[in-house]
Amino acid sequence: MLNDKSFREALGVLSKSSPQAVEVERIEKNRFKEYLFIKTPIEEDFARCLKTLKGGEVIFLCGSSGDGKSAILTRYSQLYKDKVYFHLDATHSLDPTRGALKELDLLFDKIKESQQPLVVGINIGMMANYVEGGAQEHSEIRTSMAAHIGQKKHTSRHHYFDFERYPKFEFENYGAHSEFIEKFLARLVQDDDDNPFFQILKHQEKTGQENRLCVNFRLLCIPIIQKSIVESLMKARLIRDQFMTSRALLDFIHYLLTGPSYLFDNLFTATDNELSQSVSHFDPALIRTKQTDHFLLEYNLELVNEDFKAFNKSIQDIGVVDVNDPSSFIRIFYLLKGDSFSNNYHDRYSQDFSNLLLERFAKVWKLHDDYDGSASREKKSELLTFYNDVLLKALRRYMNRNAPRLKDKQYFVSENNKVLFIATLRIQANIGALIQGSSENQSTTTFNAHLKVGSQVIPAISINISLYNLLMQLNEGYRPNKHDKSTILILDELVDQILDIANRESTLLVYDGSHRYEIEQNDGDFIVAGV
Repeated sequence: MLNDKSFREALGVLSKSSPQAVEVERIEKNRFKEYLFIKTPIEEDFARCLKTLKGGEVIFLCGSSGDGKSAILTRYSQLYKDKVYFHLDATHSLDPTRGALKELDLLFDKIKESQQPLVVGINIGMMANYVEGGAQEHSEIRTSMAAHIGQKKHTSRHHYFDFERYPKFEFENYGAHSEFIEKFLARLVQDDDDNPFFQILKHQEKTGQENRLCVNFRLLCIPIIQKSIVESLMKARLIRDQFMTSRALLDFIHYLLTGPSYLFDNLFTATDNELSQSVSHFDPALIRTKQTDHFLLEYNLELVNEDFKAFNKSIQDIGVVDVNDPSSFIRIFYLLKGDSFSNNYHDRYSQDFSNLLLERFAKVWKLHDDYDGSASREKKSELLTFYNDVLLKALRRYMNRNAPRLKDKQYFVSENNKVLFIATLRIQANIGALIQGSSENQSTTTFNAHLKVGSQVIPAISINISLYNLLMQLNEGYRPNKHDKSTILILDELVDQILDIANRESTLLVYDGSHRYEIEQNDGDFIVAGV
């Protein structure tokens, strides 16, 4: 009977500490876990390839611990065990007297002889180890693995499905989206007779037990709150460069529901979950604005107005009671932003929680991802606006920070005994490279910008949200400091490439403070002329 299990026990399947967290071959089924199963794009592609796999061909399912390899491999090993040989985990050896590399050697020996189709679960680290230390007689496999790691073409007899190349987040309509999380949350909170979680929830609500847990689940049922959670996770991925596995995401959702506080406080409380620690950096209660500071002061002085009291009454009506910290209300305002609730008191704080940086980055990312040369004049204009008004403008400000009065197209090269050496350069967007690179695998955390100096092509510049933010700040007069070190390294690498081209220019300008000279190299001789 479902009612024999508590709601907290049922939700335990989401926890990373649950026995169900790591999939192994077992006969018994967990109804709650089975209900939550969602077929992902990587599984769909894997299944499609597996269906037509021929003798001598190999599928490598690549991913880190917690990505979901085991769940996919276990499920399909039962379906295809008579046709395909499955090696579920290449990081371990079946025999403690030999290592994982030797185990793979023996596996490939066996398959080479039998010509049976093979499926291997493996992580990239182990794959790199095999490239270096695998048996020479399996050089074809080692070469193929190396090609996959380097994102190059490999033999058609090997098929790679890599979780890293199936991003959990994407940009759609310049906003953050996650097909996996959105589908998962929608299924978890779906109010129908097939959902065992909802059956237990309703029973639990009747008994009056675990009230806060039940309220948290009801809060998670609200679409705008689901959207705000995805948005917070996207910030952690982009800005904090937080690595995310399926297991970590499910464990995170488990804490949102079962943690010691209401969902809105659990969301921004750092726990031993690395994902939770990253999301906590985006706690809206940490935002200092005139509006939020005014609310905190009013609340602490017990001077809140009637509008807030009416809003709070509506919050209490859905079961959120005993909230006495004004920071908790700010988090509620954040989760409900952009949606209608009660008297919409929370709407007055919407601007304080603006995601302008995320929206702008998403827009530029999408412009690059979509560009194939057939874009409308408006889209091309927006793309060039980024290059001219953001990237090139910031680049010039940064390069000329020690000589800010230089004219247009003049770039600081070096200084020696207070004498400035300046190059005249024409730096512009390399739109042709954008078209050529449109089919390249683009990460959801970065986009590739392309420039050329005169006729010289600059290698693609990988721009993440931190670098994009720095470019915006440079254009507003910001001076980088030690906290920008990792981002500045990318910018310095670009500057070095430009300076390398500048130093090869035949003409340089020299400023000594009172006079200006033009030095031109002609047939090995230097010609100096006043300017």
